[in-house]
Amino acid sequence: MQKRAPLSVDGKRKATPKYIIKVDFGLNPEIRNRLNGLYMTIFFLGGAFGSWIGSYTYYKFNSEVTLLIHSKK
Repeated sequence: MQKRAPLSVDGKRKATPKYIIKVDFGLNPEIRNRLNGLYMTIFFLGGAFGSWIGSYTYYKFNSEVTLLIHSKK
């Protein structure tokens, strides 16, 4: 069961941008540009937040806590 979970998450992660692109091209160009900018901003902030959490836990605690939080077990 645990070995299937990463495959399921990976498949959903890959399918999400394709769905967004499909919906995106059906919209008015002005709205599409705004939504595209919002999507890229949220995507960037999510990556920055994830990097910050990793650095913060490593600084505040130790490497074992950081690995425990970010492990996929």
